[in-house]
Formats: sequence, C-alpha cells, structure tokens
Amino acid sequence: MTPPGPTSAYRVPVPGRTAHLVDPEGQSFAVGERLIIGRSRDADLVVHSGRVDRRHVVLVRLPSGDVEAEDLATTTGTRLNGAPLAHRVLADGDVLELDDHPFVFHLGPELPSPVDPMAAVLAQASDGEAALQVWVDALLEQGDPLGPRLAAGKRMPLAAPLSEAVREGTLELDWRGGFVRAARLRAQAFTVDRALLFALLASEAARFLDTLALPYLHPRFGLDGAALPALRELRFGPFFTAEDGARCTEALARAPFARAPFLQPPVVQQYARAWLEFAGGEQRRLEQGAQVTFPTSAVRWESGGWLVSRAYKHHSLLFNGRSRYTAFLTPGDEVSSGATRFVFRAS
Repeated sequence: MTPPGPTSAYRVPVPGRTAHLVDPEGQSFAVGERLIIGRSRDADLVVHSGRVDRRHVVLVRLPSGDVEAEDLATTTGTRLNGAPLAHRVLADGDVLELDDHPFVFHLGPELPSPVDPMAAVLAQASDGEAALQVWVDALLEQGDPLGPRLAAGKRMPLAAPLSEAVREGTLELDWRGGFVRAARLRAQAFTVDRALLFALLASEAARFLDTLALPYLHPRFGLDGAALPALRELRFGPFFTAEDGARCTEALARAPFARAPFLQPPVVQQYARAWLEFAGGEQRRLEQGAQVTFPTSAVRWESGGWLVSRAYKHHSLLFNGRSRYTAFLTPGDEVSSGATRFVFRAS
C-alpha cells in the first residue's frame, strides 16, 4: 500500500482531534480533510487489488471534526465492522474493509477549540463595522501583514471552488470589512454541495461569518458540532409544503449547535403561496402540479420547490443576471428569458 499523497483543495479545520487508519502491518495513515482510498495511482491511499475500485471509499472530515466514510458506489462494496457501508460517521476502533484489506480507524480525544476573541467581539458588537476597524488599526500597530491588506479595502482570498461557485450563482456572499459576513448556498440538482459548505466554513474569509442561509438541514452537513464563533443567524428554506418545513424543524430540535455561542434561534422559512410578478405589477399565481410555460422558459413544481428552466435549444435564460439552464427559485429571484421577465415572490 502507498502512503497518502496530496488531498483536495478544500481545507477543513481540525479542532485538535487527530485521526488515522492503521493497516494489518501496523502502518499508520493520517486522515486530514479528505482521504480517498482505491487502486488508482491518484488515490490518496493506494490499495493494490483488482477487487478494489479505482476510487473505492472516501473519508471526509466534517466541520465538527468527526470523520465520515462513504462507499463510492463500488462494485464489490465496503464493509464497516462487518456490515455493508453506504456512509457513516466513524467511531474510534471501527474497522473498514476493502476486499480483504482491513483498516482500523483511530480518532483522538476531542480537545477544546481555540477561542477567537475577535469573533466574539463582532458577534456582540452593536456596530460590527466599527469594532472591525478598531481591530484592523490594532493589526497595523502590531505590524501584522493582514493589517495593510484590510486597511486597503482588499478582501480575504477565496479558494478556487468557492470563487467558481460565486461566479455560477450557487453561492451568494455579502462582504464587509474584507470578510464574508453573510452567505447563502443554493441547491443544485435538488442537493447542496457539501464540499462547498465545508470549504466555506473552513475559509479564513468566513472567519467572522454572521449569517448563513441553507436550503435545508441534513445531518451529513456536520453543522451541529461545527465551530461557528461569530454566527448569529441561521436560516433554512424556502419551504413550500408543511411537511418539508416540519421535517426541518424536527431536525433543528436535535441540533443544539453547542459551538455557536451567539446563535439566535434558527429560522425555518415556510411559505404558503408563490407567484410570479411581472413588470407593471401583473401577477401569476403558481400551483403545485401545474406548469407555467413561456415561449423561451417554464416554471414548474419539482421536489418540494419551484424550478425555472429554459426551453429546449433556447440559449437565453438569465437568473439574477447569470446565464443558467435551470435553477431553483427563492423569493426575490429575477428571471429574464427572451421577452419574459419576472420576479419570484412568496408569502
């Protein structure tokens, strides 16, 4: 077996909790942010076996510091403690088996997260921008290289995947004082890209994240144990059925967010009706099960939300100013396609 090579570009903070795999020969392999095991030479940990897929299983560090293992739809499967594995958070002493290659997982003790005093100051300040400016002035006085950058109005750098998501419109960011203070992730193909969420929470640019909006809550997001030192607002939705809203509310009841000390009660955005608003004030109500069709686009109900898509072979659908083929709508979204222009509304 070959030791791990470079991992992905996503940097997930490890709150002092080590993790590693041990093979039958006693060789140890550290688990960082992401570890892919397979027979491919590009895998982080190479297993030489014809019964192991090129990319067989991935171990992902969650924002909580836990490690999740996921079988990558392999032909021979992965076993965890003798049982078939789909995906699961690992516990110390768990045994992963790929063909006849067992690995014992070891997870170190959970240590207290380092305190971020500035995050606490911003979370409690009545004027966060003024408090941030005081901090920048202190950095300048101390000769910290971050001071001149922030004083010049420059933003903290974003990892390439985050920048690409912003360009595509799947990640919306509100910058203040050089840092991301609010963020919203949009669903893609009915799901949220977990890697983007992990990368956002790991980014130095989001160190003082104040507001986070997600389409829904899922245990695999790993938010419950995530360190969110400055977060005050957490919103989920929009939801257009009572069942979806109730499901999110129930999930929130099981998530205390113990490492988000300034978090206010999370908000579940529930709506009973939705409509399209055209120029001049004309409105068209949307009904579940019915499609609204225009010459160059259509709006339809799908998987608990409203989806806008451009007509076949038509190449002009602008969604909040960006060219898209399809997109899930949230209140306030602006759509332009041919001569059709509308804003999505809900209440």
